[in-house]
Amino acid sequence: WFLVTVLLVLFLGILARVPALTLLGLALTLWVGWEWLLCAVRIRTVVRGLQAVRELADERGPVATLWAGRTFTVRARLELRGPGRLPYVTMTDRVPYAVEHLDGNALAEGPVRAGQPLEVTYRIRCGHTGLARFEGLFVQIADLQGFFYHAAFVRAPLVLRVLPRLN
Repeated sequence: WFLVTVLLVLFLGILARVPALTLLGLALTLWVGWEWLLCAVRIRTVVRGLQAVRELADERGPVATLWAGRTFTVRARLELRGPGRLPYVTMTDRVPYAVEHLDGNALAEGPVRAGQPLEVTYRIRCGHTGLARFEGLFVQIADLQGFFYHAAFVRAPLVLRVLPRLN
């Protein structure tokens, strides 16, 4: 609707021969066009460099296997490898079906650039034995004005065994 309104202002400025209205319409049209081009280039080039990193730990440190009835801390990071930046990203870590989300937020938002990852930390509890499969991170990218939007999934599959309770 914003673009339609801007084009209407430009059209009315040209038809009514009002230079200020024409200039305003032209400036806003160029601004929206620039934001579209910048967003399109970022999506085509920068999104390819996104990488998901996940770490699971208990009170003693990192783990490679989970145990039923115990709680674990999950840290998931969205990193950007290579040049560029994404000014606004919303990242969601999908919690596996085999575990229970206890506390913490599995969603984060903010900018992402090389050396400045976006990170979430939350705790889970394993209820039963079996497998817990972490798939990856759901990423939503937008420009700062909210005109343009792109959704992507950064795959980082991780399958962990959930072993029986230790007594």
